Amino acid sequence: MIDYLVLTEIFIGLSFILGSWTVILGWFYENKKILRWKSEGMKIVVGFFTSIILNVVSIIIWPVNWEYAVAINVFGLVVLLISLIYAIKLTTQMTRLESFAITPTRRKAPIIAVGDDMVIQKTGVPCIDKLISGDIRRAPIVIFGVQGTHPWRLAQHFAYEGLINGEAVIYLTTSKPPEQILEQFKWICNKNNDDFEKFKQDFAIIDCFTPFAGFGKFKSAEEMSREGMICKCADLRDLNDIYKAIDTIREMFEGKKIRMIYDNFSSLAEFSDSELLYQLLLHQIAFEERSGYISLYIVRKDEDLEMLQYLVPNIIKLDLIENKRVIEILKFSTNFKPGVFAINELDDVLMRVSKPKLGREISAEFDHIYEERKKDAEEKK
Repeated sequence: MIDYLVLTEIFIGLSFILGSWTVILGWFYENKKILRWKSEGMKIVVGFFTSIILNVVSIIIWPVNWEYAVAINVFGLVVLLISLIYAIKLTTQMTRLESFAITPTRRKAPIIAVGDDMVIQKTGVPCIDKLISGDIRRAPIVIFGVQGTHPWRLAQHFAYEGLINGEAVIYLTTSKPPEQILEQFKWICNKNNDDFEKFKQDFAIIDCFTPFAGFGKFKSAEEMSREGMICKCADLRDLNDIYKAIDTIREMFEGKKIRMIYDNFSSLAEFSDSELLYQLLLHQIAFEERSGYISLYIVRKDEDLEMLQYLVPNIIKLDLIENKRVIEILKFSTNFKPGVFAINELDDVLMRVSKPKLGREISAEFDHIYEERKKDAEEKK
């Protein structure tokens, strides 16, 4: 005998599922452009659809075997619950993203004139500038370096070049305390017979290392600020906190061109949600290029390089061959000399240690351009 009360409850549950499923499908349709979250959305849709099928089956077999019907119905409700959990998780991600990742594209960017203001003559990094010719578009540069290649030294050259040209520098550190960053930068200044003090008001540090390592072991952002430095603290595990710190310092440097350094990006990626980080990068890079900023990302892991390689026009690889540092430009927005080159302790090019895989024609063509550039420079001297 059919228990009509139970059957009514099943129909009520089925109606609830159908209504919820319709809402989810509508939401997913409106947000289908978020391709990075397509897999999450599909899990939700498939889960709701499966729960409907299970409940329909339970209704059909109820007159035959009510025990199986109840079991199937319970299983359908479990699937529904799992789908709801995925929906809540995805909604939370979107809410967090709206608070910072969309903000840069809506914020009014500084007015930058086209032409010369959108390019730089050199990066300031000896081993990079020796291998390129032509103006460099203000766009992100990625330096991929394995352990022992010291990519941070290239970042210091990059920062110093910006400061001597009147630009501001924002140095985001995830792997070293701010005091060590300062010591390294002072070394670059001393090497060039310069004094760091005159650059202090244009050099800012975002400290993502100390909060994670533990306060008390190193100087805090407050202590650095009392010493006259521009220093903000941000939690490495919170992208929203990091973005707010970047945005605050940007406002302090309003009207100035900015060089931004991420040392290192891999630590940031390790503690961040990959979908959120990817969306944030899209907006950050678009905002930087529109605003005339130029940024440098230090990357340690292959998977992080894969994330960035389609977003940036400039990628440089540092490696070790027989314990000697070498550099190779994988792609660049201007002409560059292909191949693998040894670099010395001053981060300058020594010689080419292997030819490019693309063949001799490209190499010969650039050799001609490079020699002409070198000859012109010597004549000017």
